[in-house]
This record gives sequence, structure tokens and C-alpha cells, in this order.
Amino acid sequence: MDLIASPAELRARDLRLVAKIGLATVLAWWISALLGADRPAFAAIVPLVALRADDPYGVLGVSVFRILGTVAGIAIGVASLAIDPTAPLWLVALTVGLSLAVGLVARARGEAINPVTAVTAVIVIFVGEGSAPDFAWFRLWETLVGAAVTMVVAVAVWPPDPIGGLRRLLGDLRDDVDADLRDLATAPGLPLREADRMLDERIRRSMDTGDVTRTIDRANSGLRWNPRHRGRRRELVDVAVPIRQLMAVSRYSRSLLWSMVGDPDGDHVRDWSDDGDTAFQQSIGHAGQAAGAVAGGADPSASIASADDALLRFAAHAGPNEQLAVEVRAGIRAMLRVLRPTTAARLSSLIRQRYEPGAAV
Repeated sequence: MDLIASPAELRARDLRLVAKIGLATVLAWWISALLGADRPAFAAIVPLVALRADDPYGVLGVSVFRILGTVAGIAIGVASLAIDPTAPLWLVALTVGLSLAVGLVARARGEAINPVTAVTAVIVIFVGEGSAPDFAWFRLWETLVGAAVTMVVAVAVWPPDPIGGLRRLLGDLRDDVDADLRDLATAPGLPLREADRMLDERIRRSMDTGDVTRTIDRANSGLRWNPRHRGRRRELVDVAVPIRQLMAVSRYSRSLLWSMVGDPDGDHVRDWSDDGDTAFQQSIGHAGQAAGAVAGGADPSASIASADDALLRFAAHAGPNEQLAVEVRAGIRAMLRVLRPTTAARLSSLIRQRYEPGAAV
């Protein structure tokens, strides 16, 4: 695994983030200098630290907490220098401990700790050791200027688009479900070694898209902290519902594939009769159409009904391996149940309660 990204791996979003950090840093320095600060390094520190938090889902909330952490850290460092400008070890230990305690409180959802407070406090002690207390306190106001500039730039310049990020995730999940169902449809009669490789690939892929709840939480955080996205919570719910539905379909299909690989017929995956296999393929195909309808915001009811009819024919003509056929049929029905409009309505209500506490059910 490469720890340093090569230039070929740079994306437009990465370059925009670099430009955004650079702009905020230069503006913070320039404005502080206009207001009379002498070499306002602390104003520049805020965007350099805080604006590292950027992803497709718009974790502006993390940037907010890092800004707060930076300001708090500089204030703690300044206070420590006011106590003893020589910064003895006991004072450094007290400063670090207090800063880490603040980092436990001023942290974004999902973060174990916000380390920025301790980092900036130590920087203040190092840079300002031996300085007069009044000089140290003078640095605090330029930090507040840096924080204000950072917030404006974070909101106004290439603001992250949480809804757009979720829509891209939904598209990725749609592709995953297509691949999951395609593998499931081709599994009967497949050589076991090939089926095992196929299952391993599906499991690896599930690791990339497994933390959906946290992703939606981050998108919600981006909506909450960026005033340019006010009023878009309804869109978040509308996208989050099909994301959860497709994630469930993907899990069911991989579980079924696991069952089929885990109960082989010699060195091959168990197969059905010709008529049973035709019905099985049709049920998977209609389930895929229903998943596509859900991803596209259309009504999946017709495709679900067709899949149900195919499952009835599969039950009648599965032939050998009837016990496995019963398990497979139950799994496909569970997928269809997840895709039903009634399930979408229930999910919508639950997601609204999570992100809109005052919403009616």
C-alpha cells in the first residue's frame, strides 16, 4: 500500500482543497496585517489546521470543531505563557492535559478526540517561550481573525456538496447491486474454485461501502453547518432511503451467494432443473429491475410482482437441491420486501426521526 499519493492520483477535489487552504491562509495573514498585527502566524495557523477536513460528503462540521479547537488551544497556550513564560515541564504537562480534555468535548461526531487544541497549545508555548504576556495575548485576536476568515472561505469557496456526495454513493451502490445479482445469477453449476473467487471479490467490495450510516451522518453534518445548504434535509432523506434499501439488497445477495458456495455439489455449486434455473434467472432479473427503479426514484412495484411470479415457478420446478432452493427463495423474497414502497416509507420515517428530531411520523 502506497502511503504517499503519486501525482497521477490527484483529483480535482484535492487541488481545490489545496487552493482553498492557501487562499484562506493568505487572506487571514493579510487581513491581520492590515489590522496591525506583526507577522500574524497564528492567524495563518487556523486555516492550515482546520481546513484539512474535506470530503465528498461535506464534513464542514469537522472544520468548525477544528477551528474552535485551534482558538481554544491558542488561548490555553497564551494563558500558560502568562503564568510562566519559561514554560517549565509541569506547566507543559498541565497545558497538554487541559488541551486534550477540551479536545474530548470540542469534537465532531465520530471523532475519538479533536487533537488540534493540544497541537496549537504546544505550538504557542514553543513559539512564544520567553515572550512578555501582553505580547502573547495580542496574538489571540489575530487567531480570531484567522478563524473568521476560515469560516467564510469554508462556506463560500467551493463548498462541499453533501447531497451530491450521497448521490454518487447511490450510483456506486447501484453498480454493486448489479454485480451482486449478476454473480448470484451465474453461481448455480459454477466450479467451486471460481465461485469462491467471485465471493471473495464481493466481500472485498462490501468493505469499501459498508460504513453507510457514518457517511450519511457526515453528510447531515455538512448540511447543518453550511448555511448555503439550509432547507436541503428533505433531499438527504430522499437519497438516504434508497441507499439503505440497496445496501440491504446487497447484503442479502452476498449472504445467498455465501450459502450456495458453502453447500456445494462436489466441486461445483449446486444447480437447479432447467425450468427451475430459468425461473431463478427471471426472479433475479426482475429483482435487479426493481433495485434500479428504487435507485432512480421510480415505483418498483411492477418489477417486484414479476419477481414474485418467477419465484413461484422456481418453487415448483427447482428440482434437486430443494432445501437450498427454499433458502434461496426466502432470501430473494427478503430482497423484494426491502425494495417495496412500504419499506421505503418506514425507512423515511425512521431517517427523518434521526436527522429531524421534530419531524412528525
